[in-house]
Amino acid sequence: MTTFFLLFGILINLNFSKVIFKGVSNTNNYTQVEIEYYNKLSLDIISNEGIAKSESTLSPYLIHQKADSLTAVIQMIKRDLMVSSDNINESELEKYLKNIDFIPNKTNWAIVDQKLFIEGKASELKKGLLDFKMYLLNGFKQDPDIKEKLDYLLFIEDIPEYGFYKTWENRLFKQNILYLTLVQLTNIERDIRIAENLVLNHNSSQVLNLNSTLVNISD
Repeated sequence: MTTFFLLFGILINLNFSKVIFKGVSNTNNYTQVEIEYYNKLSLDIISNEGIAKSESTLSPYLIHQKADSLTAVIQMIKRDLMVSSDNINESELEKYLKNIDFIPNKTNWAIVDQKLFIEGKASELKKGLLDFKMYLLNGFKQDPDIKEKLDYLLFIEDIPEYGFYKTWENRLFKQNILYLTLVQLTNIERDIRIAENLVLNHNSSQVLNLNSTLVNISD
């Protein structure tokens, strides 16, 4: 009887894990769609001739370039985690990047600790995010609304917890399993694209309004 309940408990736990992973997977897939959507919006904005030739404080091309560079770093971290976790063949890597459900060892936490903390990739990513955030904020020193939104999207501050400060990297990645770490990294990618799009939209609105005003004056 004890064996029966033990096996029954294991089955329930396995099914529960599948449900959790499935829910996380659906969310992660939707986040990937969001990343592509916001990236396209940004590309549409910087392709506008009027925006491209504007003398805005922040260059639209440079904003997009910095966002691209940062998301490329995240993609490299993802690849490194996957390849190192299960000796995944490079030729199969794209399949795993597109759908993390295919990853064999989802609960591998040791590789997360090795890559993100021992090798320092989490700290490097944090520095990149901080540099990107500061670059965007420098163009909006007098705009509290944009600053508030950027602070929310790129929240990388250490926070107090039980009398101590918990770092951004510890909050997101410490003792985390591979599967959820990949989800966190995807979320960061999305937030970068949203922040980029937010700033580009704001800049383009100002430029287009200015151009419209100049046209009206000339008329």
